[in-house]
Amino acid sequence: LGNAFVLDDTVLITHNPHIKSARSLFSVLKYSIYDNEQLEMRSFMGGSIVNEKYYRPLQVMTYYLDYKVWKLNPAGYRLTNIFLHLFNSILLYYLLSSIFGAKAFCKLAAIFFLVHPAHTSVVTYISGRGDLLACFFMSISLILFLKFVKFSSTACYVLSLLAAATALLCRENALTLCLFAAVALFTLKVKSKFYFYILPFMLIDLVYLLFRSSIFGGSAGADAQSIMALFLQVINFLNIAFRYIFLLFLP
Repeated sequence: LGNAFVLDDTVLITHNPHIKSARSLFSVLKYSIYDNEQLEMRSFMGGSIVNEKYYRPLQVMTYYLDYKVWKLNPAGYRLTNIFLHLFNSILLYYLLSSIFGAKAFCKLAAIFFLVHPAHTSVVTYISGRGDLLACFFMSISLILFLKFVKFSSTACYVLSLLAAATALLCRENALTLCLFAAVALFTLKVKSKFYFYILPFMLIDLVYLLFRSSIFGGSAGADAQSIMALFLQVINFLNIAFRYIFLLFLP
């Protein structure tokens, strides 16, 4: 908890005016997470991260809440991350229980998720909070969606869609929620009609992508990956996937 801000923490917290004033806070809805006027005259990590187009306004808003309490004390920000990870582990148990029933292996899986060293980079690294927030709202969305499937609760379905939309404001990987919902339905072996209820989630993804494109324009995907050849992207993905699978079993 006592370690200093590192890497992107300096950009997103120490030198970010948006988290220090309620007046400018909601302006993050119109910009990339790295867009702020102080970055134009600074160069962090030897590169120009101002060109990175990541739309994660909710992540920045949580930093504002932390700043109100902790100012620039890194311990408080990391404590928030730790509690988010704890909540995610609890939600994982309820999600697995919704699919498999309240069995012992669901508890073991949640505990394994809680303590696994592979999560270090998103729990102790304050800038990794987007992953924690996306996981939080995606888990809530899936739990509510499965409650809708089992009990035909319209309220659960609407709240599930709202949680899915909120997850997209935390990190781009929330776009995969549709896939997780389909896998959950397949595992439960439900009637095929329920798969049609995934379509509104896909519509939310589409609206999000269009809105994101309207903000960033043609530079919406201007990061290091987008300028790589397709072949190199595939090789890079396989390399990353292999490394994470390896770390899953031998951290």
